[in-house]
Amino acid sequence: PRWRKFLESQGAWDAEKQEKLEAFAKDEIVSAFKAGEAKKKPAIKECFTDNYTQMPWHLEEQWQFVEKHVREYSADYTIGKFRGL
Repeated sequence: PRWRKFLESQGAWDAEKQEKLEAFAKDEIVSAFKAGEAKKKPAIKECFTDNYTQMPWHLEEQWQFVEKHVREYSADYTIGKFRGL
């Protein structure tokens, strides 16, 4: 707000420009969200492998459970939104 008040006092900024900027920023953000949401999400396994070169045994067990569960109940999950299991 201080910077905006300074610019307004210098005649370089006004409420109309502020509204246009906010509308433009909102459109850009919505557009970026739509583009991001249209892309397929990473494979579910990346939740487990993304941070480790070698996955710890307990995460490997959890991954095996998740994989089995998702395959068994695939109708309940939107697998098509992911790049794979």
